[in-house]
Amino acid sequence: MEILNGFRLVGISAISLFMDLDAYRGFSRFGVNADKSGNDLTSRPPKDAKKLEAGEKYLYLALCSPGWDGPRREEQERIPIERAATTVRSLAVVTT
Repeated sequence: MEILNGFRLVGISAISLFMDLDAYRGFSRFGVNADKSGNDLTSRPPKDAKKLEAGEKYLYLALCSPGWDGPRREEQERIPIERAATTVRSLAVVTT
């Protein structure tokens, strides 16, 4: 979420996929609670997220919250490629 916000801060009009609460919960089986070094991911104060859209910001704030009960990070590369491709195709139809 912070990377997405950063892209937008420098003028990149990035569109997110699966970065809202419903999608996050739907793909929670791909979630982790540790970083690549094995360190636990925990709650922390959120950074400024002024470039996130409402659903993205809601998820981001939830993930930073001490009360969050799911995985703190999802490995989006594990989402089945067919599902991602279907979503991308549907966006291409809508935006053309």
